[in-house]
Order: sequence, then structure tokens, then C-alpha cells
Amino acid sequence: MKRTPRSTALCGVLAAASLLLVLALPRGARAERAVVFAAGALKPSERAAVAAAAATAVTEAGWSTAAPSLSTEEDRALAECLASDKREGCVGALLEREHVDRGVMLRVAIEGEKKAPTWVVYGWVFRPGGELLALDTRYCESCTSESGAAAARELASALVKAARAETERTVLRVRSTPGSAKVTLDDKPVGVTELELEVYPGTHLVRLERDGYRAETREVSVEDGERALLDVELVPSAGAGDHATGDAKRRSSRWPWAVLGAGTLCLVGGGVLLAIDEDRATSGGVRLPEYRDTALGGAILGGAGLAAIGVSTYLLVTREARSPRPAVAVLPGSAWVGVAGAF
Repeated sequence: MKRTPRSTALCGVLAAASLLLVLALPRGARAERAVVFAAGALKPSERAAVAAAAATAVTEAGWSTAAPSLSTEEDRALAECLASDKREGCVGALLEREHVDRGVMLRVAIEGEKKAPTWVVYGWVFRPGGELLALDTRYCESCTSESGAAAARELASALVKAARAETERTVLRVRSTPGSAKVTLDDKPVGVTELELEVYPGTHLVRLERDGYRAETREVSVEDGERALLDVELVPSAGAGDHATGDAKRRSSRWPWAVLGAGTLCLVGGGVLLAIDEDRATSGGVRLPEYRDTALGGAILGGAGLAAIGVSTYLLVTREARSPRPAVAVLPGSAWVGVAGAF
């Protein structure tokens, strides 16, 4: 299919937009990454089962896992290194090459009879540079592939816990001025300031929110074992408080005028009813059977109108002198109701 210039340009725009969207996505925390390696006098299927079980335990403990990219010769050399007393050097170099934070290494030695062998599962956790963080051992008597994998899983779980206890805590302390701001760490609510969080080494996205202030977002990088402090001064939202206050004032200022309008209508209506009132009339000495008796209704309606005008007038005249307000005047032979003030 032949592309037209328009379709080519559209594809380019979509590709650029997709790239910008990916770059704009917030970056969350990176969990500690570990390579998991198993070696020993095992069948390939047994070795794979041990490595998979250990990786499962490491993942459940909160670390991400990866298999080391090794050639056949490198695999054999690493297995031999684990059986020696020089394992710190070869494992440290591997971790630095793989750009990971930890190395969980297992080696299985088989003892006893073939029909009922005993697996001795040795385990270590290293950090880059070859520093040993934890080591432990598990025994599996009359071991099978399944029970051996279970022993490896139990060992890996214990190794991760021991390595964490040995390593200094990586802590991020979040503080704000003013305090009591809601804190979101990597898109998860974690509390309000001031608080102290145990985090994974790496980059974290922190967002602080408080009513009446602008939301603030910070990207923080925390090193392994570091105690980092994020101190944020919140900025008041421009016009947020004034806007809310202004809305409340406008709402509270409308209803006296509504009462004034209703009172005026009632007063006018009462006057009309009084004007059209008819007394019981007679014609030739005979009272008419029908006539309009609206005086009582007019008096009630007019009185209600005067009361409403009085109340609204009181509320409005207590405002600032320049605010528009109703005015009532009674003059000889006339009366008027109006609005006085600056407009």
C-alpha cells in the first residue's frame, strides 16, 4: 500500500505524541534487583527447579529477580567459584557487570546413598563489590526434586531476611511547611507529614497535597542505606481562599434583596386588593347578593410586605455605607420605597 504524504505526516505526529507520553509518565520506585544462581551436582531439571524456587522466594520478599547472562564456560566457572573460598571476588564482579543490587547464590552438595540422598543446600547473599550480607544452610534428607526445591525456597527466604537485617535501612523522611499534608509515594497514599518511610534504593516520586495550597511533586533519589530528607514548603493557592470567601459573600448578599423584592410585591398586591374592595352595597333598598370584600386579604398581604421590607432594609443598611440599600420615605400626602447607595 502506498503511503500518502498526509498519512506519513500523521504517523509521524502519532509517534512523537506516543514518545512524549512515555517520557511524561512518572517514574516509580525501583525494587532491589537480584540475580539468582544455583549450582551443584544436580540434574539440569533439578537445578532449574532449585533456581526457580529460590527466585520465587526472593520475589515474594519484594526483590525483583533476573537470571545472569552467562555462557556455558562462565556458568561452569561461577559454579566452581562458589565451591571455593574466593566466591566474593567472582560474585562481586558478576553483580557489577549485571548492574544489580544483590546476588542470591545457592550450591547443592549431595551426600549419602543414591536411593535416599541428603541434599545440603548452601546459600549466600552478596552485594556489588563482593560484600557478603548473609549465609545459611538447609538439609534435605531422603531428598527428591520437589523437597529439594522446597528447601531451596525456604533458604532463599531466610537469606533475604538476614540480608535486610544486616543492611542499613534505606529511609526517606518527608516534611512540609505547614505540616499535615497528604503524602503519596509512587502513586500510593502513605500518610501525612511529618513521616518517615522505609523505601527501596532508587528513584521515588513524592506528591504532597493540602487544602488551600498548591500540590507539590518531587522526584527523590535515595542510595542504598541512606537516610534522605525531603523538606517542602507549600505555596498557598492563588485566590483559592478569596474565591471561596467571595462566593459565600455573594450568596449571603442575595437573599436580603430577594426578601425586599418579595415584600415590595406583597405591598403592591395588598394595595391593589384594598383598592378594589367593595362594601356591601344596596340597590333600591335591596342588598346586592355579590360584592368584592378584599380588604382583609389586602391588609394581611400589605402588612406582610411591609414586614419583609423592614427586615431586608435592616439587613442591608447594616452593610458598608457605599453598598446599595433600600430606602423608605413617608412624606405628607405620599410615600415611596427605593434603593439608595453607590452603584
